[in-house]
Amino acid sequence: MLVLTGNPIYRPALVDLCSLVTHGHSLMICANVILNDPTVNIQYDQKDEGETWLKKRAAKAFYQPIVAPTVRQGAIALLQCVGVGKMRPNVVVFGFKSDWLIKADAAIDYFNIIHDALHLKYGIGILRLQSGLDFSDFFGPDLPDDDDDDDDEADVSSLAYSPFRASKSPNNNNNGRRQTDVLTLKNTIINEGALLTMNIFRPKQNSSAIIDVWWLFDDGGLTLLLPYLLRRRKRWRNSQFRIFSCVPGEKNDAERQHVAMASLLSKFRIKYTELHVLDSLNKQPNENETQKFEQLLQAWHQNNENNTTIDNESWKITDMELEVNKEKIKRGLNLHEYLQEYSSQSTLIIV
Repeated sequence: MLVLTGNPIYRPALVDLCSLVTHGHSLMICANVILNDPTVNIQYDQKDEGETWLKKRAAKAFYQPIVAPTVRQGAIALLQCVGVGKMRPNVVVFGFKSDWLIKADAAIDYFNIIHDALHLKYGIGILRLQSGLDFSDFFGPDLPDDDDDDDDEADVSSLAYSPFRASKSPNNNNNGRRQTDVLTLKNTIINEGALLTMNIFRPKQNSSAIIDVWWLFDDGGLTLLLPYLLRRRKRWRNSQFRIFSCVPGEKNDAERQHVAMASLLSKFRIKYTELHVLDSLNKQPNENETQKFEQLLQAWHQNNENNTTIDNESWKITDMELEVNKEKIKRGLNLHEYLQEYSSQSTLIIV
């Protein structure tokens, strides 16, 4: 498994989840693309720090920094060359780019990396957390300019080993309420919410935890394999496991699909709590959802009337593309409604 973590200290939740899946029995490589002149030999300055952090975090993984002029070029080099002999990753995992609306150029690179991985026959996993994955603001830049920044980064990085902990303040404010729990190191303040997010995959889950799997495509079973591996670990063993699928057509088709899937899961000894087969993804989506989607698309829609591609806007969406993908968009909007209906309170959702 190739995990595009950047500096792994900045994204501990991504490292923890992938470590739970591999569990020390499979190859895991945490990769970091450092933006600089490739002829400058600076990647080894970080290698020892990254490997030390992974070891103290109890993540059995290799750390591979690479220097490249752009993130995409570095990612392509990793996808082609990482591994040892025939022991090479066949799945690449990275975080969701939550700032894609305001950083168009970076979003295009992100989109292209996904396609590059698919062209190179990789399975793809994208992790998204409600409060985000990137905590680089707490740690400072990869390559600090002075010794003082180095000291601050070292102090905060030491918290990331196993695991982060917040200290509770007994003081009360003027309103009689307890102040927000924080952790303070020199000039850095980390609130308890950020610490909980950093360690979100470390605590043991109880029986109220829910893993929802939306198995929508015949992708070789990776969507089911990941939660199956997670539930074999002690931390997720007691969690509920719900499987959702869909089939176009009439209700009878859905009933037959339900029986067939239950039989298949039984043959592979995959235990689940609930199995749902939905049959209405081809219906007309809710009007409000359609309007929200169109509003979201405005900044990415090419507005020229004849739909000719402008060189500096070749990445934008044309009316022709919207028409060609009309059915996929309809299914996506209906799926969004079902996710909100069934999985809004779930602990982990895998689509």
